[in-house]
Amino acid sequence: MPEYNAVQDADIAVARHLFERIARMGKYDLPGLSIWRQALGQFCGDIVFSAPRPSGGVNILLADFIGRGLSAAVAALPVAEVFYGMTEKGFGLSDIVAEINKKLLFVLPENLFCAACFLELDQEGRMLAVWNGGLPDLIVLNSHNVIKHRVKAEHTPLGVDEMDKADLETEFIDVMAGDTVFWCSEGAINTQNEQGQIFGQDKIERHLLAGHDLTEMAAEISLYTIQNDDITLAEL
Repeated sequence: MPEYNAVQDADIAVARHLFERIARMGKYDLPGLSIWRQALGQFCGDIVFSAPRPSGGVNILLADFIGRGLSAAVAALPVAEVFYGMTEKGFGLSDIVAEINKKLLFVLPENLFCAACFLELDQEGRMLAVWNGGLPDLIVLNSHNVIKHRVKAEHTPLGVDEMDKADLETEFIDVMAGDTVFWCSEGAINTQNEQGQIFGQDKIERHLLAGHDLTEMAAEISLYTIQNDDITLAEL
């Protein structure tokens, strides 16, 4: 048992080091981006990256790694390196998705992968490109809290299989001032209360349609105390 604890402590130390390194890569605070996270263990396997594009606009990524602790940290590092490096060089969303998938296929064993949602918002804030691989619906609401668009998970998660051109297709959404973009990790959908009821997509959408912010939604999610996964809520 002491030997097992020593190995576990070493894994935690490595994971902490990797997550701290990843955190230092992201020095850009995107105005208007709100994030709420609740980890299942010591480290959250959900990661949110955002970075400005050299031609204007911004790229955002929510990545939900299957696995926690050291395994999530090992997977998150190459994702962060590709995301920030290729965004800085001006690569488009599809190119970044393809390169991250290649990296994860090389790094990860077969039972680990990464569900992800990528967003690319143009400089004028009028066109949003979205790629959703394995995460719950991304929802766009207008200023009257009416759902105007949703992007379902049309693609498989990253690190599962080779990708062709169809796997890299993105959805383009016209947005305007006053619109709200919401997306989340699977943990928000599947968290349960003591009666075994899941929070579910319907309850998330009821909050959105009522105009509630992330704080109000998170307060109710926190009452669902049987948490099976890390939880991340994101709003722009």
